[in-house]
Amino acid sequence: MKEIEKNKSLYEIEPVNVWEDDSFVIPGTNGLKIDIQNSYKLMKKYGDFNDNLFVFYEISPIKSINNIYDKYISSGNKNRGEIALIFKVKDTNYLEEIISILKEKEVIGTFFVDEKLLNENKDVVKLLYLNNQKIESLGNNNSYDVTNLEKTNAFLKGYINNSLSFCYNDEINNDVLQICSKKKLHTIVPSINTSKFPYYEIKNKLENGSIIKFDNNYNTVFELTYIINYIRQNNQKIVSLEKLLEE
Repeated sequence: MKEIEKNKSLYEIEPVNVWEDDSFVIPGTNGLKIDIQNSYKLMKKYGDFNDNLFVFYEISPIKSINNIYDKYISSGNKNRGEIALIFKVKDTNYLEEIISILKEKEVIGTFFVDEKLLNENKDVVKLLYLNNQKIESLGNNNSYDVTNLEKTNAFLKGYINNSLSFCYNDEINNDVLQICSKKKLHTIVPSINTSKFPYYEIKNKLENGSIIKFDNNYNTVFELTYIINYIRQNNQKIVSLEKLLEE
């Protein structure tokens, strides 16, 4: 026990609060604390101090992204080599092809789907869900409505047991932010918004924490495999948006 108390400060990691300015917020980092009693019990079985037997538990930052909804998110933590891919879906064009590529490359994307399409086409929801992709609401014509958000959330929760976590906009839109913050949804503005030449645009802007937005079009289908390979060759890991924003 004396050795544990003496050495614990060498192994514990303090949490880091979010970075924020007037408009944007970036996730901080959870800290690690040593569970002294359980570490002692485990080491006692072996009769000696062994730092490989430390038992840790996580502690959250004092200021956590989990409690901040009135600011935009355009990046994950830049100290981790993680990237998230998100897809803006207004129709079903090329959707199956995109999902097929993600499945083959074992990538989880987040699909922001037009609310009308979500509520009227269960096949789209089923296709995404069965292929382990994340589903969020795109709103209607780049706008959100509290009533429609509640309706969409209830539909997804009842159909696939999935609740909404995020809203999306291509750029700063305070009307969207205000509506979504009321429902405790984070508003995403991508750090890389691809259009005609996704591979070129990503190659010139990619950095740790990037949230990359794609449209469901031919350019995405044609270049997505090369983009995934490029990110991985850059020693960066592609994770879900939800995972990217964990602290």
